[in-house]
Amino acid sequence: MSFNQGVLDKCISVQMASRKALFTVAASQEINKGDLLSLSAGGLTVEQAIALPGSNNSVTLSGGNLATVGIAAESIVTDAAGQEVRAGMTRTEIAVDLFTPDLRFLIRAFNVTAANSQPQDYTIGSSYQYGRYRGASASEWFYTISQTTSNGELRLVDFMPNQAVDASYAICLVRPAVSDAISVVG
Repeated sequence: MSFNQGVLDKCISVQMASRKALFTVAASQEINKGDLLSLSAGGLTVEQAIALPGSNNSVTLSGGNLATVGIAAESIVTDAAGQEVRAGMTRTEIAVDLFTPDLRFLIRAFNVTAANSQPQDYTIGSSYQYGRYRGASASEWFYTISQTTSNGELRLVDFMPNQAVDASYAICLVRPAVSDAISVVG
């Protein structure tokens, strides 16, 4: 996976994770390594935290208070019974890098106006909502932090080195904004 300017990367890159845990995956899910995960409505399984937007060139935001469990450490596709669909596999769980205060990962900055998604438009130490941007097709997407709000689940730690202050869709180092984000895990 590259982080070249203008390239739509599907997965974020985990830089530091202090804890992993196994979670049962909800039925009928396609989870990729690097997907942000939340608990399903019943609270017993995990699923993608934000679905891919239905229309091209659009973004869906988290809303600022989405209870995020962590980041998928591996990929899985489950059937209606919640079992992996690969032939011969009966796996129902995946490893998850938990949303703890120690977790650090890379994510793109985003604003519908590219010129407003630059390091100079963000404040290190501030909290931002995350989102999922869909490009020209369903196969072109990436996770983002939104420049339009500062009441979010992610805290901006720093920017990747060697990026110009006016680099559009900058790569950001972030961490979970709240220390009790995984209190459901125990």
